[in-house]
Amino acid sequence: MDSEIEKISELLTGPTPQSSPSIWKWLLRFAWILPLLFLLLFPLVFANRGINNDEALIGQQIHSLMNKGAVSAEFFRDYPPFDGPIIIYNKLFVWLGAAISYALGWGLYQLRLISVFSGVAILVMLYFFLKSIETRRVAALACLVLLWSPVFWDQMTIFRPEMLVTALGFASFLILWEADMRRSVPLTALAGAFAGWSGLAHPVGLFFMVAGVVALVFEREFRLAVILVVAAFFAFIPYLTGLIIDWRSFFGQLFDNGVMASKIYLEWWIPFINLLSEHKRIFRSPSVYGLTVLFILSLFLIRKVQFRENRFFWNYLIALFILGAVAPFPKIIRYLLPVTPFFAIAIARVINSFTLTGASKNKVFGTLFLFWIGAFIIYGGYALGAAAFGERTAPREMEANRLLAAKMNKGALVIAPFDFVFEQIDNFTIQSWWGCEKASNDNMTPEFVERYALKHGVEYLIVNDIYLKKMKISPDELRQSFRLYTPIYMLPKRDRYLMGKIAKALEKAR
Repeated sequence: MDSEIEKISELLTGPTPQSSPSIWKWLLRFAWILPLLFLLLFPLVFANRGINNDEALIGQQIHSLMNKGAVSAEFFRDYPPFDGPIIIYNKLFVWLGAAISYALGWGLYQLRLISVFSGVAILVMLYFFLKSIETRRVAALACLVLLWSPVFWDQMTIFRPEMLVTALGFASFLILWEADMRRSVPLTALAGAFAGWSGLAHPVGLFFMVAGVVALVFEREFRLAVILVVAAFFAFIPYLTGLIIDWRSFFGQLFDNGVMASKIYLEWWIPFINLLSEHKRIFRSPSVYGLTVLFILSLFLIRKVQFRENRFFWNYLIALFILGAVAPFPKIIRYLLPVTPFFAIAIARVINSFTLTGASKNKVFGTLFLFWIGAFIIYGGYALGAAAFGERTAPREMEANRLLAAKMNKGALVIAPFDFVFEQIDNFTIQSWWGCEKASNDNMTPEFVERYALKHGVEYLIVNDIYLKKMKISPDELRQSFRLYTPIYMLPKRDRYLMGKIAKALEKAR
């Protein structure tokens, strides 16, 4: 049995160095189990993941593109500047969403497949490219590190552009790495195109182009740097077409549109503040600092000669990390995703060459590194299991929406949480709570809500605990707090409460 395990382990990671300690041999024997566990559990994680607001927002944009030929935002039909055509959106991401919807139908899980395919593409690139320049073991270990990182696989379960951005940007890096070694103009242009397409999926993808320029400049490859920028610009051009269509709306939707996660400030000192506060992201939660700490420990175990030999890699990574740190985005985990494949490569190299009895000056960090690998594996397994076998959030949310929809007249205008769009977008006109909330100056009361709703011709209100809290009432106080709308259907265990305009409520009751 032991010989069979060794064969499987060797097939995945390559032959085990004879100088490795016995504990290391056992870790490598165990490693082949991790991808099998992932393949078993990930489909459950994918199905259970709760519906994110951005999934609904971008999903609705795709639906409007497919049915109207243009991107609009019904959610914000009462909230300028998004009450008209949408000029600024994640174009390549939306186009791919429309393509997969034409092929498989529009829906939550179909759209999420883009993130799944992008994540798989990153793993495939990691394994097959690294295998050609490193060893099979390093390539396999890099994939395992990434696969077992919650910060990575969690983004494979959500329909947001970060995973696609990372896949295209990482492809750009790998091509550019090869282009630098060969001094190849065509490969550099191709790398620039992938960086531009990454930016077309989300502007943050342009960081890959800038990081590439920095790495090439340190290599004194100025001609290649110019080619990279030009190719990236031409690939990114479709994002800028809104400047020609309506430049006022373009800048209004880009910089100060009221629905951004954080406002963009242009003061010169802001990037420095952002850089100094990057620790809030890389140590935000166990799902990210497991990988972060493992990467930091690996830096103490890499020899100086290895830094010099991989100068292009390190210059690129440092530039990419700093760009992400100074960017005017909230310090949330998903914006760390572009650097995770690079972290995985660095960690895999250390694991491959690591021995507990290696250089004596690194014995302390070597011990800490080995201990943290164990903690990393244990927590990764726990997080994956918890996500797989926890509450079936997305199915429950869509089931609750179906129950509410059955109590409503089709075609009606309804103010609802964003997730109501899935399975109900063709049955109702869905308006978000955002316009009402902002019109109240973030001081919502039942009286204001029903006046606002009546003004806009809203027939139904779907309330959840978030908006109950903002109105400072409990579910039991809904009936007595509203005069023009009344409860029709209450689902307290599903966090959903359907309110109807009085005349409609009476009509439905008959």
